[in-house]
Amino acid sequence: MTTTDFLVIGSGVAGLSFALRAAEYGKVTLLCKSDPLVSSSAKAQGGIAAVMDKNDTFEEHVADTLDAGAGLCDEAAVRTIVEEAPAAIEELLS
Repeated sequence: MTTTDFLVIGSGVAGLSFALRAAEYGKVTLLCKSDPLVSSSAKAQGGIAAVMDKNDTFEEHVADTLDAGAGLCDEAAVRTIVEEAPAAIEELLS
């Protein structure tokens, strides 16, 4: 039997972000598939669309996301997520 304060199911961006913050308040157990890198975020099927290369641009990511969203995306929300993504990824990596 294992006792924990927080049980996080999933090793994608959302799960890892929550686990890092929750660790300040108690013991965290992270439950994931056999390999933590087998996640929708790691396979670019979800998570954060991030500009991490000097040859990439925020505008290209925003345009790609809006195009893939077929008119269902809120442009302001997309822009915020794309622009804040590099800092979020750096935080997870550190």
